[in-house]
Amino acid sequence: LFVFYLPVIHSSVKCRSSKLGIRLSNENKQAFSNGKNDLIEEQKLAEKQQVSSPTETEQCIESLIAVFQKHAGRDGNNSKLSKAKFLIFMNTELGAFTKKQKDPGVLDRMMKKLDLDSDGQLDFQEFLNLIGGLAIACHDSFIKSTYSLK
Repeated sequence: LFVFYLPVIHSSVKCRSSKLGIRLSNENKQAFSNGKNDLIEEQKLAEKQQVSSPTETEQCIESLIAVFQKHAGRDGNNSKLSKAKFLIFMNTELGAFTKKQKDPGVLDRMMKKLDLDSDGQLDFQEFLNLIGGLAIACHDSFIKSTYSLK
């Protein structure tokens, strides 16, 4: 099971309204720059971009949050996905994946493995473990198909 949690990054991210405002702590700025002007210039460019429209990556993060909130909020609790809401999410948002599964119990087993605290629901962290695991599987498949064409 893929576990996607980086406390260092988590503590340095601040979200504002519809845009993500990402800020680096002074220690992180110093660690990243290490006296290299090119990294400082990249940081300045990144800070300018934050003021403008969200980047593609920021939009993807916002989309993941919005999709989770949409499905979790269906039963009034927008901080967790119940098993029923998980099944609806899988069938609507990941329908191509779900339809390819020959084993009817695969979604139940996925829910059980993802539910790290065994409360019968998925919080956002557990949801991200699903998304991260699927993204890795897709990336691996892409890499394998790319190399097999050569």
